[in-house]
Amino acid sequence: MQAQSLKLRAIAFFLAARILSGTASIRDLRRDINAFNVGGFAGLIIGIIVVVVIVASLMGTLKTQLTKYAANESTFGPTMQTVVPLLIGVSILLAIVYVLLERRATE
Repeated sequence: MQAQSLKLRAIAFFLAARILSGTASIRDLRRDINAFNVGGFAGLIIGIIVVVVIVASLMGTLKTQLTKYAANESTFGPTMQTVVPLLIGVSILLAIVYVLLERRATE
């Protein structure tokens, strides 16, 4: 029992020395560093909702303009009419994945 107490004191001493020297932070004292960040998750959900509402409101105009472009351009227009909405969706999904992975890497 005394050896365990001595070990804990040594750990506390070295951690305090690291904090005082500036090589560690108070977060090192916490055991739940990988805890779920509710505020970050709520911000991500609200951001996703805002992006979906904005894209949904602009999608009608975009499709109308792409249809007009496809009618005027015979080779590249129909391809653009198909590819552009797909690229918008994929870019939104990639942005969400990037934000999730970035937050996971910093925690």
